Parts: sequence; C-alpha cells; structure tokens
Amino acid sequence: MFRGFVAAGLPPDQFWALTPRQYLIAAEAALETAHRNRMVLAWTTAILGRAKDVPALDSLIGRDRRTPAEATAELHASMQAYRQVATERGQVRSWKEWLH
Repeated sequence: MFRGFVAAGLPPDQFWALTPRQYLIAAEAALETAHRNRMVLAWTTAILGRAKDVPALDSLIGRDRRTPAEATAELHASMQAYRQVATERGQVRSWKEWLH
C-alpha cells in the first residue's frame, strides 16, 4: 500500500496518518488527476500536430504576470493568513517544539 501511495504522487509522511478510507479517497483522486493530465497532454499533442501555425510556447503555458515583489507580497499575505488561522486553532508551535 505504501508503495502505491508514493507512486500516486502522494506525500510519504502522510501515509500513516490516514485511515484506510482516507487512503482510498486520496489514491483515487491522485489517479483521476494523473489520468486527466495524460488526456490533456494527448489532446494537446494531437492538436499541435495538426496545426499549420504552431503558437508560441509562452502563449500555451501562460507566464506568471506578477512582478517578483507582487509574488513576494502575496506569499507573505498568505502566510500571515495561515498563521492567524493556526493561532486561532492553537496550532502554532515554537521553534523548540518543532525540533522535538
């Protein structure tokens, strides 16, 4: 089971924390996502193979339009929101507690 869990792309450190039902739900979701990704890749490959004018790669993959400063500010805001929720739930630990 562990090998399948990791092969499905799920984090190994979460394996023992899951119940068998949660394991099945996570594994099924990971397999569905992998299947969907393969179908999108196959479709894109087929379409591009037929295209007379191949679009620029940037137009296909979409670049992050944020500046580094904007991305950093967004990350900091997300981390502040997370810390606030974790504090309200009593889940914030000191560095010493993390080490043990």
